[in-house]
Amino acid sequence: MSDTAPVILSAKDISVAFGKKQVTFDVSFDIHAGEFFALVGESGSGKSVTSMSLLGLLPKPSAKAISGSAMFDGKDLLKLPLPELRKVRGKKISMIFQEPMQALDPVRTIQSQLLEAIPEVPKKDALEKICEFLKSAGFADPERVMRGYPCEMSGGMLQRICIVMSLLPHPDLIIADEPTTALDVTVQAAVLAVLKRMAVESHTAVLLITHNMGLVAQYTERVAVMYQGRIVETGTSRDIILHPKDAYTQRLIAAIPQ
Repeated sequence: MSDTAPVILSAKDISVAFGKKQVTFDVSFDIHAGEFFALVGESGSGKSVTSMSLLGLLPKPSAKAISGSAMFDGKDLLKLPLPELRKVRGKKISMIFQEPMQALDPVRTIQSQLLEAIPEVPKKDALEKICEFLKSAGFADPERVMRGYPCEMSGGMLQRICIVMSLLPHPDLIIADEPTTALDVTVQAAVLAVLKRMAVESHTAVLLITHNMGLVAQYTERVAVMYQGRIVETGTSRDIILHPKDAYTQRLIAAIPQ
């Protein structure tokens, strides 16, 4: 990512509440075009809640963003009416969830689900594009994969399919919410490498939600550290890893296996 790359998402002072209980406090960060940006912290720190608030995916009516803004393409995502927000979801901002088996319909073929990601493209062209993306994601026989069902795939295969699905519409931003949590450690690196490479090739920015500082060190360019619903430190991944200033960040760094 170039230092002069434009900001495509600017989150400012976002606070989220579940009923009367506030769970995040004035969360702010910017993501630049083509950047691999991480929002990192322990479970319950508010990472996923913040990311879901951007696309209006918080459970309603109990949860909502009570203040702040999220400027994207000249519009505040937090204030967009649902019909307008639906035009952003998937097409301009895609999301990769933690559990690929739950993200895919178990009774439909992989092909039918991938075709939904690019409905405006003629079917023949869409199938060619899907095959190309599946090959890029490491599938040697994309035609066989497309004929299959989710139950016939491993967790790593399903997550790579979800990555392909998120990239097919050529979004400006992908939100990857703990995309390797459900995978064993031998598959995690391969899946993140596919996401990183394909995102770079398509010039797509990625917001990586994770608690794994090892992944942050290896794949991201900048990082914001969350603790108890607040951003406690933001900087380049190198600076945060080598010279953490906040005590919580220092403990996260110390937890990385040597």
